[in-house]
Amino acid sequence: MLRYSDGSIFGKMAFEPYCALRDDNIATNVSQFDQVLSTLLDDLITQTASGDSLLKFATGNATVSNSEIIYALAQCTPDLSLVDCKDCLSNATDVLSKFCSGRLGARVFTPSSNVRYDKGIFFDRLPVLPLPPVAADAPVSPPVDAPSLSPSPSTSPSPSPSPPVALAPPQQPYIEIGEGNMNSGFQVLVTVVPLMILQYFVF
Repeated sequence: MLRYSDGSIFGKMAFEPYCALRDDNIATNVSQFDQVLSTLLDDLITQTASGDSLLKFATGNATVSNSEIIYALAQCTPDLSLVDCKDCLSNATDVLSKFCSGRLGARVFTPSSNVRYDKGIFFDRLPVLPLPPVAADAPVSPPVDAPSLSPSPSTSPSPSPSPPVALAPPQQPYIEIGEGNMNSGFQVLVTVVPLMILQYFVF
């Protein structure tokens, strides 16, 4: 998630402006689908809100029937508190239940959160783990039995250094928005007049 604004945004939950997208396809058994999806999203909201200040993110899946699996993702900006993250995601799932009942794929993204589900997997199967914090001013241990740097008369001259190797320019990141089964057809349900805020999501 990426966000910027002309005002302070850190530690402040913002649900608006928000946007909701939904798949055109509808589940065979809408009531069963919605019940399984609701349980899955409730679990992901709890996991996401319980994250630390480095990562508030969770993915999961649930089986509706023998041939139907729901994959879902929930995310908050990590600067939010547990309560604010949970409230923001709960508001997003309320939008899903109101406007996207029975839809095989949908998402709601806000300045502070992102919720998405689909019948096809759209996220990396490997968990995203935060890097461990680096201790400031950590003491550096001296090398043990370090060889002397003073040259000796019997030491042969060092070989000439190899010429530098030209590195290829970095590749541009591959970005695709709205992938998954919603590519075949989706509808924009809700969009509020935008403020000076921008986001994008890559999954």
